Amino acid sequence: MMVQCVFASGPDWIQAFATVAIVILSGWTLIVLRKYAADTRKIAQSSLKQTENSQLPFLAVFFQPNTAFDQEGWVVQNQGSGTAINISLSAAEVDRVEHIPSLTEGAKYTIRKRFTPVEGNQERIDVRYESSSGLEYRTSITWSGDVMHTQFVRPEL
Repeated sequence: MMVQCVFASGPDWIQAFATVAIVILSGWTLIVLRKYAADTRKIAQSSLKQTENSQLPFLAVFFQPNTAFDQEGWVVQNQGSGTAINISLSAAEVDRVEHIPSLTEGAKYTIRKRFTPVEGNQERIDVRYESSSGLEYRTSITWSGDVMHTQFVRPEL
């Protein structure tokens, strides 16, 4: 009789144990899936950054000396690896914005006669532009006496 009683209560005990095991397994699966989703998000973000970095424009402003190929004057050159589009130049003390054409990798654009505020020691000159993906960048030029400082400002990805 006692043997029958243990077997009679056996299936309820097994069913309760199985239910607890399923709850624990489901919780563990949820934790693993959340970690997987977070890792997938990081991979996607890294891929986006890598793509943007491979197409990163960088516009530099410098004074071009007279050479056999170029005339003397101020130049904007794309020294990055991607095309710069929607380019505009502005000076801090002059209420004027000059738009210049898009520049592919290595392309130069002379601004000496088109944007005279770059001549001399200004407070600041900003060159604003976008990459092919639409992210906005800025190159700021400031002077300390006769020393020109260039700062590249890129958006957070």
